[in-house]
Amino acid sequence: MSSEGAKSVSGERAIVPVSPNAIKTAVAGQVSANVVRTALGWLEQNPELLESVVGAATGGYGNAVLQIVQWLNATIKERPVPKSERPLLEGLVISDAPNVIATLTAAESISGGAPGQIRRQQPDNALDGKRVGLLRSDRRAAIGKTRRGNTTKLVLLVPEQQAAPTDTGADTETIVVGQVTSELPKDADADDPPYVSESEHRPGRSISHEQYFAGTLGAYVTFRMNKRQLKGFFGAAHVLTAMNRANTLDKIHSPGFPDKPADAAFEYGELMNWRKLAHYTDTNRDDIILNDVDIGVARLLDDTLPVSNLVPHPNDDGSMVLVGDAMSVDDILDFTDTSAEVYMVGRSSGFRRGILKAADIKEYAIKMPNNKNYMYRNLALVERLDPNKKFSRRGDSGALVYAVVGKKCRAVGFVVGGNDRHTFICPAITCLTAMNAELLG
Repeated sequence: MSSEGAKSVSGERAIVPVSPNAIKTAVAGQVSANVVRTALGWLEQNPELLESVVGAATGGYGNAVLQIVQWLNATIKERPVPKSERPLLEGLVISDAPNVIATLTAAESISGGAPGQIRRQQPDNALDGKRVGLLRSDRRAAIGKTRRGNTTKLVLLVPEQQAAPTDTGADTETIVVGQVTSELPKDADADDPPYVSESEHRPGRSISHEQYFAGTLGAYVTFRMNKRQLKGFFGAAHVLTAMNRANTLDKIHSPGFPDKPADAAFEYGELMNWRKLAHYTDTNRDDIILNDVDIGVARLLDDTLPVSNLVPHPNDDGSMVLVGDAMSVDDILDFTDTSAEVYMVGRSSGFRRGILKAADIKEYAIKMPNNKNYMYRNLALVERLDPNKKFSRRGDSGALVYAVVGKKCRAVGFVVGGNDRHTFICPAITCLTAMNAELLG
């Protein structure tokens, strides 16, 4: 056990001794006796936390107890967290135990299942023949991460205010998020012109598949395909592929419909690569139904255009700043502690300010334009800064979210969907890696 692992982290109040037998029963047959012994040995040095875990076990939250026992064993012995719990519990240290125990227990108290999972395993005789289903909307309690100082903390994302736990103490940080959607502009929006004009070739342009509705051009990139280096641009996969209905070399328009007619005169690119969105009703393999990116890349039809990744300066004074690189996943997590602003430039919303609230969100469901919920993983959450304005709205799918750190402007992510208060983004670095691309300098 590390020196940190040997320390007690529980409070000073007197605790009535409790029996650990309920913990043993809850995890019986799922982990070895050595794993249980290690976890219980530490909990017995921290009686307040022992009481909490025993309470979870007797309350029927066996999934949470199992995760707690596995995490304690791995952390105390300084071993990797079980693969099934990465990245949720990776990077947490033993002093985080109060937060881990409280958050996992609270999550299961809402969902009734494995903490952080918003899906359920259906019986073999399910009417639709599928092994995986989605929890009812009021039970979808998600878990992400945030940083507080040098410490990583779990944060609980609950579907509605009444679902927020009230008895877990100060160790659970809770954000009420609710239903999240990704919507596209319809004909009625044609009178609301795009933020970036047709003559400007920078992030925020209106783009669409030749037979679909508009989203936002996220960034200009270079990418490799079939041993060729090409110049192109990013957009949300659900926009560029008309919700998985597109073919390679389909034309991408800019401005897109309804900002301009769906006419060949507005052909701007050719669709080259994308990550097809997986839906949980399309497969019985629950290991591939969690989408980690929503991104596609198109080749510019005219690579002599004066394109650049210039975005509005945070001063919003008309000046521009060039996006240089993308934050790593760890950088994004670090940024949740700074209370520093992030910015977006979208087709519909234009320039917006927000705060990065959580990262590494294990699972979340977003309702797509086809009115189906798709499950995503490893997203980050942005909260609006202006209480009177959404951070993103329909038509902003694929928009670039960025931050200014010192003198550098860095890509954070690309918009997937949102609601009145919050917006979910895919990390830009994950999208670039998926498309074998680099930001155009």
